[in-house]
Amino acid sequence: MFNILGHRNFAPLPLKNARVIDLFAGTGALGLEALSRGATHLTAVESDSAALACLRQNVRALDFHSKVRVIQGDATRLPPAPEPCAYAFLDPPYRGGKAEPALESLAHNN
Repeated sequence: MFNILGHRNFAPLPLKNARVIDLFAGTGALGLEALSRGATHLTAVESDSAALACLRQNVRALDFHSKVRVIQGDATRLPPAPEPCAYAFLDPPYRGGKAEPALESLAHNN
């Protein structure tokens, strides 16, 4: 995905120094990739305990402790963001009806 976005003809994806949020983060693949490409901070939101364990392990393996805030919770009920994010990644469960409520929560709390 990042290669496609990074090679768009109309504008590059300026991740450098950006704050990003990854809703329904799972293992953190999208948000952690953004960090590896220059983002300065990631907020990762996930409710599944097994996915959270994997996410935290990936953060440790990449030594991104100081750059990541992990929130165990519902992506449709976000707490207020300490600082706004430039990019949001969402990969909600199929047919779960969570994409729209998550976007609404993000709009009110970012």
